[in-house]
Amino acid sequence: MGATSHVIVRAPVQISRSNAVRKRDQLRSARIRISCHLSGSAEFAVTPGRGGACTFRSSSRAPSKLHVPKQVSLKARLRSYGFAGVAAYGLLTTVYYTTAFLFFWTHVAKVPRGLGLAETAKRFVGVMSLTWAGSQVTKVARIAAALALAPLLDNACHMAQQKLGLTSKRTALSLVVLSCIALASLCFGATVLVWA
Repeated sequence: MGATSHVIVRAPVQISRSNAVRKRDQLRSARIRISCHLSGSAEFAVTPGRGGACTFRSSSRAPSKLHVPKQVSLKARLRSYGFAGVAAYGLLTTVYYTTAFLFFWTHVAKVPRGLGLAETAKRFVGVMSLTWAGSQVTKVARIAAALALAPLLDNACHMAQQKLGLTSKRTALSLVVLSCIALASLCFGATVLVWA
């Protein structure tokens, strides 16, 4: 019998039909046994079969099951809070956009006053794109903070529903979202008008 060699394969192997025939012939002539080691937990022996096909035979040392732990993303956890999660994320996003925009407008871009409405609007687009880029960097932090804020906001909206006599908690959360949109619009609009 010839010597047996082992090849460790760490990526999925795909063999076309013509390559399979060539590999079968190489395996038969050299009597090589190939062991594939997948992700450090399962082994399979590949031996030439009849009719030009290769058969995969599980090694006796291979475990019967592969355990892949499930990871729940932050977004999925935030979605589990429903509308309260959306409102909490919206509230934090409003706080970020208004403060970051004002910081970039006054300290980074240092937009001078009296440029006229057209020039101020151009500067607004530039500063807003810078603010958006910063929001992409802070997105994970805002989602994590929204996870902590969502239950508190849910309770606060429940209390507001009872005190204000609203029909549902969702109505109270909708008022939070609309307030965020109004605050951001007021901040951006007033800034452009004052600097124009």
